[in-house]
Amino acid sequence: MELILTSFGASHLPPRRVQNAGVFYRMPPVSMSDITRGFIPEYAVLLLCERVILDAESWSRLSKGKYDPDYGEVANAFKELYDEGFIKVEDFDSIIDENSNLLERMLEKDLKRLDEWVSPLKESVETWRDFIGSLSEYWREMRGGHLRIWTMPQGRDVDNSANYHHIAGCLHDAKNTGAHALNNFHLLEEAMKSATKRRRAEYRRVLRNTLTEYLAYVNANLILSQTLQAGFHDWYDFAPFYREKFLTVGKEKTEEQKRIDKVKQLFEISFPEFVYWDAKGLIKALKDKRIVELRTLVEKAARGEVTFDRDFANRVLQEVIGIEQRVSRLRSIISYVTLPIGFVPWIGTPAQKATEEIISHLAEAKAKKEFRWFYLISKFGRNRQCSN
Repeated sequence: MELILTSFGASHLPPRRVQNAGVFYRMPPVSMSDITRGFIPEYAVLLLCERVILDAESWSRLSKGKYDPDYGEVANAFKELYDEGFIKVEDFDSIIDENSNLLERMLEKDLKRLDEWVSPLKESVETWRDFIGSLSEYWREMRGGHLRIWTMPQGRDVDNSANYHHIAGCLHDAKNTGAHALNNFHLLEEAMKSATKRRRAEYRRVLRNTLTEYLAYVNANLILSQTLQAGFHDWYDFAPFYREKFLTVGKEKTEEQKRIDKVKQLFEISFPEFVYWDAKGLIKALKDKRIVELRTLVEKAARGEVTFDRDFANRVLQEVIGIEQRVSRLRSIISYVTLPIGFVPWIGTPAQKATEEIISHLAEAKAKKEFRWFYLISKFGRNRQCSN
């Protein structure tokens, strides 16, 4: 399938000034579950894609080095994917501009139901807070205790404090920093907690301004998906907004999102030892014929035919161990059966080895056929020990 990677901040609203753009602005989503080595792509999700659709502005920043240093692995991975033909670049801004009137009407309709978006907003902010908390731990351990990815308007580094994490949690960037922003975020938190306070103009104003940015961005991605006829992958803290949107048409999530959830579940719950990937391993896996079996398995899970849990992992592991034992016995038998060929003058030993190898290969391929997807993961995914 083709999959759009969203470009954070892309919407029909006036663009932000460059000096106020945060580190994530116009960048694709990264893994929110692995913060042990800086930002990395969502490799498991990329395994599902025959091709990724990337925003022209995002690609420009990644390919020309206009990104925060901790986006380095993301940039390198996408450059390699692009060189191999796995990335298609589209001008998101152009599509959004062509649909600006529709997007304005969508936003206007959404904001008439302001209170209905409070619950998704609360869930979203909590998800982002957890991510920022993990990120700050990474910075303390790996960067000497200073969170430097958000800056004050005057150019001074933002202190590693909970308040600024909350600001970032609200808008993914440094747009709302400083004393005025702290006050605004306090009003927003109170507005999310109290229906009574939401009736007051100052609280409602902050809530409306925040939701305007969130919903304009969400709506833009829905239009991009419809125009490009492809599903999309976004930051997970926006999932509550999409869920609320999709409920109006009788579903909780798109088919693409179901597959994304399942492939993440496969790696993170059933096979955590293979969660570490890199661009080279990813590209080799994407070119391997066994990728079809992995995608088919994920598709079955999305339809509810397979459940990725500990029992599933244990069953597969037992089957694979059994297969390896049978293959080992088969090799011994084949070696014994082909032994007479070795006595043929001149060509005996080479002929025996060649025959043994051909028969063993065919027997092994047949034995492993059902679990080709597992051998794909184990070959190209790095385990925890190898990643250290």
